[in-house]
Amino acid sequence: MICRRAIAVFVLASALSAGHAFAQGTNGALQGKVTDAQGLVLSGVTITVRNAATGFQRSATSESNGGYRLAGLPVGAYEVRVEQPGFSPETIDKVEVNVAATTTPSS
Repeated sequence: MICRRAIAVFVLASALSAGHAFAQGTNGALQGKVTDAQGLVLSGVTITVRNAATGFQRSATSESNGGYRLAGLPVGAYEVRVEQPGFSPETIDKVEVNVAATTTPSS
């Protein structure tokens, strides 16, 4: 029997200053760190973001330190899904991406 462990997405939010908003246009970013229930980082995890209103979707893979970043995302509300074989997938709904800001989803 395969034991499925949960994936957790931990947060550290940061926003860019308003001065950067002009240079960034109408996009923002999502970033975070993927860990297991014990807090150990997970690399190679697929992170998929999807804007339900527009259907826009993009994916990334977590790095060796568990970190990921999805930049150039159009402003809006996103569903963030993290998946890796052997783990139960996690989904976080209604993660807001704002102009020239970096958002970190929280579970």
